[in-house]
Amino acid sequence: MNMKGTGILVDETTFDMQTDIVYDKNLIVQGPLIGNSTHQDQAFILYLYPGEWKEFPTLGVGIGDARLDEDWLGWRQRIRIQLENENFAIKDLEFNNINKLTIDADYNS
Repeated sequence: MNMKGTGILVDETTFDMQTDIVYDKNLIVQGPLIGNSTHQDQAFILYLYPGEWKEFPTLGVGIGDARLDEDWLGWRQRIRIQLENENFAIKDLEFNNINKLTIDADYNS
């Protein structure tokens, strides 16, 4: 079974772990929310700068720097390379200005 795309979910604005604590008597039987993390994984790849994730020092696009740059083709290539390195099959990737970023990608089966 392919577990890529399944993980602990985080809040989109605070990046805090999403939880739904459920108790059975004095035991916690449910805590972190687990679900489809495909878009969340893509967002982390986009926002991380290379070197920020110590276990994977080459992972990350650092998209925050794109607004200071006009090399849209270069940024699109960086995004494509990073997503493909993380086993995403890219159907469509459009990035032609800071207000227009479209990614249609899913994990390879």
